[in-house]
Order: sequence, then structure tokens, then C-alpha cells
Amino acid sequence: GQPHHLVVCPASLIDTWLQEIGRALTGIGGWRFHGPGRDTAFDDWQTAGGILVTSFQQAEHLLAREHPRIGFAVVDEAHLVKNPAAQRTKTVRLLIERASRVLLMSGTLLENRAAELIAIADLADPRQGARLRQQFGDGRDAHREAGTFRDAIGDLYLRRNQDEVLPELPGLIPTDVRIDVGENEHLACKKAL
Repeated sequence: GQPHHLVVCPASLIDTWLQEIGRALTGIGGWRFHGPGRDTAFDDWQTAGGILVTSFQQAEHLLAREHPRIGFAVVDEAHLVKNPAAQRTKTVRLLIERASRVLLMSGTLLENRAAELIAIADLADPRQGARLRQQFGDGRDAHREAGTFRDAIGDLYLRRNQDEVLPELPGLIPTDVRIDVGENEHLACKKAL
């Protein structure tokens, strides 16, 4: 029953999101809040509903605008908002607080430190983030209780394994491309040998 939704992602993924929305969601419009047409797209989204897709850089411009309640907010490449002190993270937090439901997506949520995952969990659900901080502090020692930490994030973290993802990916299409090698490249190869 909520017609207004939001995707925040890197600018390089906006077209992909809009293509997938057009391909997979019949009757739901995708609107690009990026570039010169962003004001028109915003007005169309407000009037017609659908999914407004914007970049992390443009998301701040949404905060100053009056808009309807967001039904579902998706943050793609959420590892880019793992630093609570960063302006980008603060902007995303303010936007997703306006949403009924939130999904933070990333292929590298637990890339470096447990503290980063706790920070992202706090964005998704501040109550759960507080619980994790209470249990694991800043996350520095979470590796000492790896099983307990895994159980504690189980309600927040859906991890797909490689064998689950590979069947969904297109097959490799090898393409041979002839590249002309210049004199500088020949000299570099001779030196390397």
C-alpha cells in the first residue's frame, strides 16, 4: 500500500537499477534522481509513485525536499556507508529513517572489521545495532567469540554462498581481442625476460 520507494547506490549502478526495475517490475516506474532531469523525475515520482533511484552524492538533495513516506529503501553497496562519522552515512541514515522497511546490500559487509558490520546493522535497525554494541563493544574482539557473533547477527545478515550465486550469473563469453603492441611494450617485455 505504499507507492513510494527509494534506491541509493553508486552513480555507476543507477542505469542497472533502472533497467532491472523496467524489466522485472510491471507497472512500477523507475525514476532517475541524478543529473539535469532530477527535479522533473522527483515531481513525477511524487505524483505517480514508483522507485526513485539516486546516487550517494545526490541523496543529500532529497533531504531538503518534502516527500511522501518511503515504503521501502534499498542501499546498494552499503559498505560505502559503514563509517558513522561520514557525511554520506549521516545522509543515508536520515533518508532510511523515513522508510517503513530497509534493505542494505553489499558483497563485502564483513570485509575488514566486525565494527563495520555493527555500524551497518545500526543503520538497518538502530535497536539491533545498540544490542550488538552492548554485546561486542566496538567489535574489536568479536573474532574471539566468532560463533556468538555469527549467531547475534543472524537476524540481520543474509549471506549467500558462492554455490548459491553462481547459477544466477551468466556464463562466461570468451572474446579474443587483438592488441597491437608498440615498440615500448616490446622493450618492456625484453627487459622483464
